Amino acid sequence: MDLLERLAERESRKRHTAASESDRKRLGAFLTVVVVFAVVFTAGMIYVSKSNTIYFWDDSTYWDMGRAVADGDLKGDFLRKVYDSIGTDDYNYLAALPSAAWMTLFGQSRVSYVAGLLIMYVLPFFVLVYSLAKKLSKAPRFAFAASVFMIPATAFLAFSGFVDVGGLLIIAACYNLYYTRDGTANEIWRYIVIGILLVLLMVFRKYFAFFSVSFLTAMAMDCILFKRKWRNLIAAGASAAILLCTVFMPFLTGILLKNYVALYEGYSYSVGTDMRLITRYFGMILPLLLFIVPFASAARRQEYRPIFAWIQMLVCALMFMATQTHGQQHLTMYIPSLTVLVLFLTNVISKQWMLIAVCLLACVNSVNTYIPREQPGNIQDIDHMALIPDFSMLPKHREDTEAVLALKRDLDRAVPEGKHCGVLSSSFLLNDSILRNVEPSIRAGITRDPDYIVGLPEVDSRDSGRLEELYTADYILVASPAQTHLAAGEQTIVDEAVASFENGTDIAESFAEVAGFARELDGFTVRLYERVDDVGLYQRSLFEPRLFY
Repeated sequence: MDLLERLAERESRKRHTAASESDRKRLGAFLTVVVVFAVVFTAGMIYVSKSNTIYFWDDSTYWDMGRAVADGDLKGDFLRKVYDSIGTDDYNYLAALPSAAWMTLFGQSRVSYVAGLLIMYVLPFFVLVYSLAKKLSKAPRFAFAASVFMIPATAFLAFSGFVDVGGLLIIAACYNLYYTRDGTANEIWRYIVIGILLVLLMVFRKYFAFFSVSFLTAMAMDCILFKRKWRNLIAAGASAAILLCTVFMPFLTGILLKNYVALYEGYSYSVGTDMRLITRYFGMILPLLLFIVPFASAARRQEYRPIFAWIQMLVCALMFMATQTHGQQHLTMYIPSLTVLVLFLTNVISKQWMLIAVCLLACVNSVNTYIPREQPGNIQDIDHMALIPDFSMLPKHREDTEAVLALKRDLDRAVPEGKHCGVLSSSFLLNDSILRNVEPSIRAGITRDPDYIVGLPEVDSRDSGRLEELYTADYILVASPAQTHLAAGEQTIVDEAVASFENGTDIAESFAEVAGFARELDGFTVRLYERVDDVGLYQRSLFEPRLFY
């Protein structure tokens, strides 16, 4: 009996020790994720609260929409309006709903908005990355931390207000479902869920369709090269196709099947421009280092899964560049695969110097973004390929915020209630989005709801069917010389309309300048015109032949 009691006591101690070890590991994992996220969150709050800039276009689109929804813009048949926007709008309300809910609870300031992106999207993404690290890396805590600090663009895109970081969460879920070697690895439900997630991803932001196609392509290559089961790919593809062709048919026909090559012709630059943008945010050293990972993993561990991540990125990049040039938000299509490759990278570390090199690269990539340097004003101003990320995570400061604020408030007084004012300026210095967002951006009080300020047709390849908006505007704010943001010849609508107002000819004959409003603003003149007569067919016939040359 004593012997049995001793054996039972020994087994009890073993179980207690194993349970204690498991608890310590869980606590260590929890603290790792919390500490890393706390660092990122603190950096984000400093960035936003100390910035003095004006958010516009992609930086502000979903902030604007979230505030509008929080203010009740979708009251009455809420779900129908959200669903309809999925099939008609490039920026649909679905992606705005989480931010709207957050801002309803915690306020509509830019600080609150970015805090919401970090907590709702980046934190869960980190949790899923750690889950992946446990599956893929021998040292999950180190691998997780290295992946975050080697790729500071993940945090920066959230700091910049891109709701697109929500896509990282969906992609990380797909990788967690696909990268598994337990007894459920070939269960069909995994791949059905992957297909559903890939559709939800592209509905969330339409350009993620490139990621979804590239992910399925990488799955196909896995079947060809490494004998993965074809039924898994078929299940993922079929579930995606069924969901698209039933629930999201309006999205398929109204958004996905557009001719984006023609639509974004004005936004298509050289491949060199893409490469300069990509290396600006990821550097050259990291991708080159990660290019070695599939070969090292195959040679040392017979591990071939890193090839999947590279196929996804290469296919995605080639398809996207055939359509348009990358913007910074589009880099979210590559961050998850780069993260996965960093996790695999930690497995091929076999020497102390390798460990030191990885730690050093993580530090350099993050710290370099805090070194003050002059930043390019737009993608065309990026003049070199960077070895390490050289974008800036220092708070942004714009010098003319007070002048723009004064312009907005003068417009408030000059344009009568019930009238709308179109903005004939499409540059990074002045556009309709800047005027609508100047007050909330710099935390100034809103003196008048800016919904009377509207955009006019700007880009030839996209807006050629919107000329009526130019002809029927009650007031037009004109910046001279013409303010554009694309290459010469891509915005003739703006160029020629400004020329008409400068010369007082054709369509401008129906407008009269508002006396006493003109002012200089950062090297150009701004004038306000009131429409005093209809723009006739003859005036239009003189104006329109000058467009789209």
